[in-house]
Amino acid sequence: MILPRDSILVRTLNLARIFVLAFVLAGCGPESSEVDYVARLGDRYLTREDLDSALESLTVLQDSAEAAEQIMEQWITDELLFREAVRRGLRNQEGVQSLLLENERSVLVSALLTELYKEEDSTPDDQDLLTYYEQNKDQLKLTEPFVKIRYLVTESADSAMSAVELMEGIESSPNPDSAWKAVANRFTEDPDGTTTLSASFYPETRLLSSIPGLNTAVQRLAPGQILSPFELDSRYHIVQLVERIPVGTTPEVALLEDQLRARIAIENRKQLYARQVQRLRNEALAREELDIK
Repeated sequence: MILPRDSILVRTLNLARIFVLAFVLAGCGPESSEVDYVARLGDRYLTREDLDSALESLTVLQDSAEAAEQIMEQWITDELLFREAVRRGLRNQEGVQSLLLENERSVLVSALLTELYKEEDSTPDDQDLLTYYEQNKDQLKLTEPFVKIRYLVTESADSAMSAVELMEGIESSPNPDSAWKAVANRFTEDPDGTTTLSASFYPETRLLSSIPGLNTAVQRLAPGQILSPFELDSRYHIVQLVERIPVGTTPEVALLEDQLRARIAIENRKQLYARQVQRLRNEALAREELDIK
């Protein structure tokens, strides 16, 4: 999705403000005169490395020079305002101290959790995956159809018709995957991407949603059928339905592998969180530091 220019600038400034806030809260910057920096205010530095890191997070931007200028300007602005706030003694105000303490607590808790998750690897192995799959089959039934397709984009109407003729014989060939790869190599500029797309199942209602009306057309196809080639942006598009898994089916574990690994990792982290909190609670009770009335 391409964002409007104003939206991009607003997002850039917001991200830049978050970025520079980390520098403000971190204390003084490097003191060495050898530091490779792009901006300096007193003993505070915005290093080139930090600027590059900030730019990497702004993936929606196309003009990195403009983004870099905005980040530097925001860094300078926040540093100037920070210095003025310190000069006025605002750090000593009761309300400000409470906010600083609360922010410090949140940052430290977040850092602790990150360390705990690193110490105990929550990445599920294949056996974890199979066990979770068997225990949760009833909850894993599809709520929408999943389909596997062959999708090809070619340059001319003649090439499209030739490709269709070859695609009609793919399923009856001794090795459909090899036959499809040969068609992709012959008619597309990106054969690897074309064959990779056809190797997996996707939600039918969200498949190729950027092409108007294509989802509806695919829903009317039966396995093996090919949608008549259609022209879009001076290219010809061809879609063949390979297989459809209907609603209510419990798919094979391979179809859900990424989703299951993510679920298991989340559950493992929740369990780790609960264990660590309980351990700390028990230790505090044993030391008579925790008192609940």
